[in-house]
Amino acid sequence: QNREFQAYDMQLETEWLRSEPDLAGVLAFCYLANNYGYTGDWFTGNIKDLNPAPTLNWFIHAFAPSTVFINLTDERYVKKAEPHKPGEKLSFELAKINDLARGITGQVTLRVLDSDGKAVVKKIIPVTLSAFDRSTVPVEIFLPGKAGGYLLSAEFLADESKETLISRRFIKVGVVPEYKYFEIQPGMLK
Repeated sequence: QNREFQAYDMQLETEWLRSEPDLAGVLAFCYLANNYGYTGDWFTGNIKDLNPAPTLNWFIHAFAPSTVFINLTDERYVKKAEPHKPGEKLSFELAKINDLARGITGQVTLRVLDSDGKAVVKKIIPVTLSAFDRSTVPVEIFLPGKAGGYLLSAEFLADESKETLISRRFIKVGVVPEYKYFEIQPGMLK
């Protein structure tokens, strides 16, 4: 549970920092400190085994050279976040990131997943990322009419790629005694 939280938090922080045009880079890759035993945050177990931890698996998405991120505050772990009204319109931005010297085209599939992983909202948006892009796209979706915990995902697929890159945020809709969320893993959505 702690490793999954760390992976989510590191993904959010990395997306935010990469979206800032005034920052030159993010230093998060200090994989191993020695060759004598256990690894740090990016792997689990003994060094000889090098099993990727959840954070490393999500960094593939957060550090992709060309991708799209959700620009929205987390509502699962930010305890003071007020829940949205069921069925209301949610307005937010998608941050476009392109570190390449050429433009990239593709599409973003926005999904709102209920606690069972079922998509209850889906919207497809074509996107163009200019060379060295750091810009935003305003987006609006209608939230589900049923109260509960939901996962908002933005799945970017470049026209020239076969790999879907995922940005995710937990959101609260309505008031319930306990919010339950679907735990997506890298590679789940194809």
